[in-house]
Amino acid sequence: MKAISLISRRSDLTPAEFRAYYENTHCWLAMQHFPYRRYTRNHVLAASVAVDFDCLSEFAMDPGFDGRAVMQSRSRALLVDDEKEFMDPAQIRVAGAEEIPLHGSPIDGGTRHVLALQRGDLDDGDFRRQVDLLGQKLAHLPDVRHASLDLVHGSGFPFAALIWLTLDGDAPLRLPPGLPLAERTTQLTVATHATPEAVLRQHHVAYLP
Repeated sequence: MKAISLISRRSDLTPAEFRAYYENTHCWLAMQHFPYRRYTRNHVLAASVAVDFDCLSEFAMDPGFDGRAVMQSRSRALLVDDEKEFMDPAQIRVAGAEEIPLHGSPIDGGTRHVLALQRGDLDDGDFRRQVDLLGQKLAHLPDVRHASLDLVHGSGFPFAALIWLTLDGDAPLRLPPGLPLAERTTQLTVATHATPEAVLRQHHVAYLP
């Protein structure tokens, strides 16, 4: 399992200013205070419909980390203070996600495509069958280097599944007609910044309970 979050910029900042602060300041502060083994920021470059977030972040902690009281910790308080410098805290949404590899090996950076899927009135079984079918179809499209599926767990998150695609070079994503869940899909293009695990370990100082 990993955690995923939708993060919106402060209203007085441009997307470029938000991205610069996140990448040059905030993520390094977070690495100091939490034992991440995965920390990836995916900045939204384009969306098929208007969305109210600027970044999808992915997190996973050291397996031995006890996060039950994390929201009351001093480390979390330090991050909350810094979040106010560039985020809209009221718009942060967090959920757990089960990640399922579909094709290829993960890519640390560059441009990726995300299909964010809403369940709507479908029951869990029907939604899962259609998501699995869609994932397999997308994973075998020409130019796809890597594909994975996130099944989202948690209330208050606008999407029930995410399909991540990395293509060869600068190839555009061309979706064939008649795909499952087309009317429930928001298509995003993101710039991915994945911090290597060795860097995460190197920059971690201490978690403050």
